[in-house]
Amino acid sequence: MEDRLAQGKALRKAAREGDDAAVRLLLRQKADVNASGSKGFSALMNAAYNGKEATARLLVEAGANREAKTDAGCTALLQACPQLRTLYASGTSVDEELRAAVRGSRRIELFL
Repeated sequence: MEDRLAQGKALRKAAREGDDAAVRLLLRQKADVNASGSKGFSALMNAAYNGKEATARLLVEAGANREAKTDAGCTALLQACPQLRTLYASGTSVDEELRAAVRGSRRIELFL
């Protein structure tokens, strides 16, 4: 159990830093791609928030849940786009209409 927690923490850190080699290694070692840490942040959310598109793509291809939410209700999509984070923080609902409006943005299309 402790090893799984350590792997999850290491995966989230590698994703935050965009360390694709470490992400691949941890995934080969069967780290839980959807493990979340404090406040519910996953590796995918960390990659998205820090603009690590290649890392996010690796995680999605490994089965990362694009719909997972933090404790505050934010998804990786919200983490990927500062404008969406601002809208969400102001109480705006991120619905299908808003998702359609942001389609075509390479950075966030991965999360739709």
